[in-house]
Amino acid sequence: MPALTPRSATEVGVDAFVADLDASGADGLLPRTRQAYATDLSQFARFLHTHIAGPTVANVGTEHVIAFSEHLAADGRQPRTIARKLAAIRALYGFLQRAGVRTDNPARGLQPSTAATDPVPLTPAQVRALLLLPQRETFTGARNRAILELLYSAGLRLEELLAVNLSHLNLDADGLLIVQRQSTRH
Repeated sequence: MPALTPRSATEVGVDAFVADLDASGADGLLPRTRQAYATDLSQFARFLHTHIAGPTVANVGTEHVIAFSEHLAADGRQPRTIARKLAAIRALYGFLQRAGVRTDNPARGLQPSTAATDPVPLTPAQVRALLLLPQRETFTGARNRAILELLYSAGLRLEELLAVNLSHLNLDADGLLIVQRQSTRH
């Protein structure tokens, strides 16, 4: 990785970080996560330029990251969204530390307050009504019914459902292999 100076980091820090994510495969980050990081960091850079004249990616302080977080909260962003944006900023500054541009990470330890909320389950009547919606006589209806059954019965996330391939189906054992990535979900 070429060494970056504070001046070049100001001009290309975010682009260099995103390019590094793409080149390295980002250690298990999904393409959508990499894209979200790029979008979040562009938003952070715009915030610095628009709301706080002076700080650059290379000389941002913790107070600037806090101001960004507070700005997002004031705009009505959900704590989980803010947490993801802060994770992107932490990752950017980790990259800048490895490149020798920064000796610190101004986003380290910052987390928005996130109230742990358990999902509200559907009632049995709601589940029955939902499963009756697709027209099972058509291919699309049968597919949609199968999707709903998998989402509900197996408790799949959309990401897990989208990762299912025909090769995961085991008709002999009446089973389906679900590939999960590691998660903090309980």
